[in-house]
This record gives sequence, structure tokens and C-alpha cells, in this order.
Amino acid sequence: MPTATAKKVDLNTWYQIHTNGGTTTFARIYLGQDDNGYGCFVFEKMSVDTTVPQGGAEIFWREEFTGDLSAVERLNAAMNSSI
Repeated sequence: MPTATAKKVDLNTWYQIHTNGGTTTFARIYLGQDDNGYGCFVFEKMSVDTTVPQGGAEIFWREEFTGDLSAVERLNAAMNSSI
């Protein structure tokens, strides 16, 4: 079984994690706020569809982390295995 390789990531930078030729999935982490107004690190996934003339982008996944290391680990996991 292959092991994940940690990659250096920058905040608020979209990283391509998957494509099938028509739809591409990106992920990022950034500093944000949770529902209570406290600072957190947010992990998001976005799907971009290029199969229709108008195209389209949709954020379809969001997770919040209290620590930067957990958020970076989540982004690295997505970049290494598309989860």
C-alpha cells in the first residue's frame, strides 16, 4: 500500500486534486471563522465543470479545523488520494 507524501501548501491556494477531462476538482485551506465567530482553518473542495458552454464552479465540501497541522494534513490527504 502506498504511503502519502506530505507536500508544502500555501493558504488560500487552490490545488487540483482530480480531473476526468470535463470536471476538475480543487481543494484549499484558508483562515476563516466557525459558526461561533472563532478563528479556524477551513478546508474546501470545489468542482469545476467545463462540459457545458457556461461552465460552472461549485464548492461542495467544507471542514473546519482548530489547528493548522490538521488542516494541512487534510489537504495533503486530498492531494494524495482524492478523498
